[in-house]
Amino acid sequence: MKAELGLQHALASRLLYTDRAELLIRTAAEDEDLEVARTRQRQLTSTVMDQLQLITYAGDGYVARLQLPSYGPAEVIVDPAVGFGSPVIKGAGARVKDVLDRFWAGEGMRTIADDFDLSEDAVEAIVRAQTKPPS
Repeated sequence: MKAELGLQHALASRLLYTDRAELLIRTAAEDEDLEVARTRQRQLTSTVMDQLQLITYAGDGYVARLQLPSYGPAEVIVDPAVGFGSPVIKGAGARVKDVLDRFWAGEGMRTIADDFDLSEDAVEAIVRAQTKPPS
């Protein structure tokens, strides 16, 4: 985004939105339509307006919190004030990395869900969002 849009600090631009499925960008403040950041496909804002959420910004103009849509029912957020900015599960406070480490170590989803006070669906969504362990 820095190269394409000329934004030094994209997350401070107030041009980012999410429809809970994709990260959307407004290429200019006066532009009414949005583009999917990943594919650059134009979105008619009027068709997704009721689903849009502006990324939450703090008083200093930087992002305060962002929910990551790819984790579905797990409600994973990134907040610089929580977990040093690592993705964490909203409500549980557990880092995504901790859930994944335990799964990749061979623990069952039910055990992980019980230990982190999550549903098995949430644990499965986290595992599915991360299809292979880091190398």
